[in-house]
Amino acid sequence: MANTLQYHRLSSVRGKRAVAEKGLGIFFFIMLLAISFLGLVSTLFASIELANAISTLTAGFYWGFVIVAGIYFLLGLLFWKSKERLLNLPVMNVILKKLFNEED
Repeated sequence: MANTLQYHRLSSVRGKRAVAEKGLGIFFFIMLLAISFLGLVSTLFASIELANAISTLTAGFYWGFVIVAGIYFLLGLLFWKSKERLLNLPVMNVILKKLFNEED
């Protein structure tokens, strides 16, 4: 009788822990989305301000925006050329670690 009571208490604790872990995961996901959104908006405003600052240094208003667009284009090309090392390999390593940890 005492063993079944301990078992039910333990299973209840495990269930509560699983719910708490899921809630924590959802919280971190929402925080990640919020921080990503703030970073995106900050980058947008910083880019516009940089373009305006460059425009005041050059003769035409549009040159600042062209230069900032060129900077983003070069950064995009750099990322595209190095995407194998920056993106594919780390993601593949994480997936392989999870697969091998589940089998143990």
